[in-house]
Amino acid sequence: SGALVPPRAMSSRLLVMFSYAWLDNEEQQHIQIDFYDRLKHALAYPLDEFRGLPRIELWRDEKQIRSTRQAQPQMDAACQESFLAVIMFSDKYPHSSACTREADHFLTKKGSDKKNKRSLIVGVNIGHADAPARFKYKTRLFLPSQNWGTLLELWCKGT
Repeated sequence: SGALVPPRAMSSRLLVMFSYAWLDNEEQQHIQIDFYDRLKHALAYPLDEFRGLPRIELWRDEKQIRSTRQAQPQMDAACQESFLAVIMFSDKYPHSSACTREADHFLTKKGSDKKNKRSLIVGVNIGHADAPARFKYKTRLFLPSQNWGTLLELWCKGT
């Protein structure tokens, strides 16, 4: 009566989309990329207790590809394969068609996570109060937070 269900094969890797807008301010852009590099390094060298789990890889546009016909299939494929988007929300993000396209893979127009997708919003140079409703819907986690300020403020303090 209680037949065993065979376990599903575990993927050897999980993909995370690192979605961000290229910022004109060189220091702000550097902080975003440094954040990416540190996160990528931390995921590449997990603590011993996590070594048996699938590796987590970050995908980002490293060549500043615009939302062109040639770039869209590559970006769409990465978004479709990714289970999580780390959205680096800046004052330029909602005005970028490429960023909006990436966010559309993870968020509904209202701001809920789409089925089998999750998103983490990181406020780069814009605070929670100034973000559009879609990016702070319900209890969406918006980091650093209402209390801590933006990533730029924390980074400059060395926090």
